[in-house]
Amino acid sequence: MTKTPNLALRSWVRAVGDHTQPDAVHWWTGTDQERTQVATAMAKSLRAEPAEVDIERAPVIVSTHRRVDAGPTNIWMSRDDAQTACRRRC
Repeated sequence: MTKTPNLALRSWVRAVGDHTQPDAVHWWTGTDQERTQVATAMAKSLRAEPAEVDIERAPVIVSTHRRVDAGPTNIWMSRDDAQTACRRRC
């Protein structure tokens, strides 16, 4: 879990991982090879077909202090709402 030098981000990812207990944590870098590997892994787990995986068109939810920081193409959610939603689904 050392793909970013941002200590606060690493700490947050670790805390969420401790709460959700995932099988693995993957730091997305966005390469074509990585996209293929993720699509293949999803298909093998019977959750999706490789042709159906379209990362670029998936909605992106951004949780920041200010709505404007999410940018024009993302969906903004307050930090409190994001944490509540995450805890409810886990």
